[in-house]
Amino acid sequence: MKIKDYLRLGGGLCLVIYVFYVGIKSYFRYNEVKLDYVSKKHEILRENRQHETLKQQIVLLELSDTWEYLAKSRLGFVKPGEHVYKIVKKGN
Repeated sequence: MKIKDYLRLGGGLCLVIYVFYVGIKSYFRYNEVKLDYVSKKHEILRENRQHETLKQQIVLLELSDTWEYLAKSRLGFVKPGEHVYKIVKKGN
């Protein structure tokens, strides 16, 4: 074999090693990045839903009826002239 043949063989071997080692590694790296992208996308969607929920709660808190409801349900607030009826279940 001539020197050109050895150079071609060596170049081909280098190319094959490069393609298999770096190419496959790049393929796996691409999959990792793709999975990370999908998980981040889901996380952003979840955060956007939570943001919308909080915006709706802020709008509700700007209403006086909401404050009255919260005071009555959580703090037991009773306006003058109102009557409170509590229903108590008897145990078995």
